[in-house]
Amino acid sequence: MRDGMAPSPERKENAYELEAALESPRTQSGTPEYTAEEEAAIIRKLDFRLLPFLLLLYTFSVLDRSNLGKYKACRYFQNAWSSVKQ
Repeated sequence: MRDGMAPSPERKENAYELEAALESPRTQSGTPEYTAEEEAAIIRKLDFRLLPFLLLLYTFSVLDRSNLGKYKACRYFQNAWSSVKQ
């Protein structure tokens, strides 16, 4: 409330919806019960947020391994070539 004004009806409805959501049914262990649709939506949301990041990490890992292999091969041939020159 600002300037002593009462909250709008929309805000009251949102507050009631929020209270209803917070009072969702829970199991005896205290964890909320989800429907199959809600669970699928949560998993989909996690997939869309985590998989691109994990794919990027995997790509960097593969690039790093391939570059290390090329570096070792290059060093090996440089050492072999320098011993031939002498």
